[in-house]
Amino acid sequence: MAADDPRLVAPTEALPAADQQKVFHLPQGFEIQLVAAEPAIRKPINMQFDATGALYVTESVEYPFPAPGGEPSRDVIKRFFDTDGDGIPETMSVAVDNLNIPIGLLPLGKR
Repeated sequence: MAADDPRLVAPTEALPAADQQKVFHLPQGFEIQLVAAEPAIRKPINMQFDATGALYVTESVEYPFPAPGGEPSRDVIKRFFDTDGDGIPETMSVAVDNLNIPIGLLPLGKR
C-alpha cells in the first residue's frame, strides 16, 4: 500500500483555521462557520449531525499510517453539542475510542 511507504505520502503544512476558511470555494448563498478547531479536534476526516443537532467528527491522528498491530489506536469519534442555542458547540466528549482510521460514521437515533 502507498500509505505504508513514507516516501509516497507528501507532508503539507496546515493553515490556521481562519486562513483555511478563506480558501474554501462555496456555492453562491452558502457560508462556512468554524465550530471546532485544534486542540479540540485533530485530523478530522468525517463529520455528521445526529437528530438532536449534535456534531460527530472522526479524529484520525493515525492517518495515513495505521496503528501498529497489537497497539491501541488513538483515533476516536468526538461529539460536539450546542447547549445554549447559539449554533456554536460548547461541549465536547469522546463518543467512541480506540478506533483505527475510521472511514465513515452514521449517528442513528436520539442520544
